[in-house]
Amino acid sequence: MTAQDLVQMYSFSRMALGMNLEGLNHADSLVSPQPGGNCANSLLGHMIASREQLYLAVGAPRMWSEAETAVYDRGTVGHSSRPEFLPWDELLRELDRSQSTLLSVLGAVDQTILDRATERGTIGSRVVFLNFHEAYHIGQVGLVRRLIGKEGAIQ
Repeated sequence: MTAQDLVQMYSFSRMALGMNLEGLNHADSLVSPQPGGNCANSLLGHMIASREQLYLAVGAPRMWSEAETAVYDRGTVGHSSRPEFLPWDELLRELDRSQSTLLSVLGAVDQTILDRATERGTIGSRVVFLNFHEAYHIGQVGLVRRLIGKEGAIQ
């Protein structure tokens, strides 16, 4: 897997995510599926927060602080009563900033870093897993979109 392959994967994912986010507002972003599930705000924030793992894996600086990331960490309850969730428009700006950072970082990463072995494979395989993780949540955003009464975005 090359850096350019990873850039392309994350570009495709962002395109699908953008389609699923189209037309959602802050109120929509806080609606949680019933009887359980995460709201779009929680899902999007979690995707952005999870990118910190990618930055750390390839030796890039953090984009969000540990405190900002903790709001959207795995295992947090993603329902509308979380006052620390970012306003939707701000979260969308953070997504754009994150995407720009992500593509710059991946475009500049050396193949030797991607090929470096870790206890769970290579750094490159970890980045591929993180893209899969993001794609999983992109699908969840699509389902939340439908559950709150919006038309499916990806036909």
